[in-house]
Amino acid sequence: MFSDSQQALDFVHEYAKQVCLTLPQVEDVTIENDMELTVKAVEGHTFIVPLQPLQDKINNNPHDDFNDESLIYYLTKRINESLGYKDIWPVDLPNIYPVIKNTAFIHENDTAEENRPLFQPLAGDLWVCYAVFKEGRLHYINSEHVKFTFRIGNNELHTLALNNLHNAQAGNAKAGAIHHPVWQLAHEVKYADDAGVLLLPYLWDELKSEAGMQDIVVSIPHADCVLFCDANDDAAVAHLKETTHQIYEQADQPLSTCLFWWNPDIPKWQTSRVNRRSFLERARYPWVPV
Repeated sequence: MFSDSQQALDFVHEYAKQVCLTLPQVEDVTIENDMELTVKAVEGHTFIVPLQPLQDKINNNPHDDFNDESLIYYLTKRINESLGYKDIWPVDLPNIYPVIKNTAFIHENDTAEENRPLFQPLAGDLWVCYAVFKEGRLHYINSEHVKFTFRIGNNELHTLALNNLHNAQAGNAKAGAIHHPVWQLAHEVKYADDAGVLLLPYLWDELKSEAGMQDIVVSIPHADCVLFCDANDDAAVAHLKETTHQIYEQADQPLSTCLFWWNPDIPKWQTSRVNRRSFLERARYPWVPV
């Protein structure tokens, strides 16, 4: 492909340069020497990106698959770390997802506000946090990330995370009976767990139709186990409650023993059975709790 090693090196330099220029933080890139790039950030800061560690990695692991994605990740990581971004980078916006946690997690992370993961209540003992999944683990987003890394508001963060979740989950959800009449949701995800589907009401409409249920009740004993059954079947609800407690007790990281009913009138999940009053009754007596 290349006539000599210098031609190959020139290709690597040019390719790495073009990769760096795709990042919004980068204004210009110059070739410093065979194993270094000089990067000028939009904000004026200039720094060196070494290529030797990249070369060493390739030499030491000749049988590993090293592709465009690996190169892009290495350069992106180096540039963002040089700009002071440690685990979460401005280019991670498409990789932000909502993550469902319980009250115990919120208490465990009750640290200084700037380091505390952002959260908002969902239902019962569940809360919505936000995170980027990379390098095999979740990096939770705090107020500092929102203000200085992404430069967006909390509402925009929530909307963005839901859109990313929708794009990741679209068409992947499947349901099947595990212990009749309890069903379990199963699908492929691009991040850490399944519990986030609680935030996608339209998905549950599809599952209700598939399962032949008018209303459903859901439980999430741990983050990778989403159970549901027919909310109008008392025996099924009792079975769901029993199964939920069994799985919760056996889980390494249990999430919740609560049962959640979807209330389309609010619309929200709630931990009490939904009482469907007619529209006229709600209009006539709006102060009566649902």
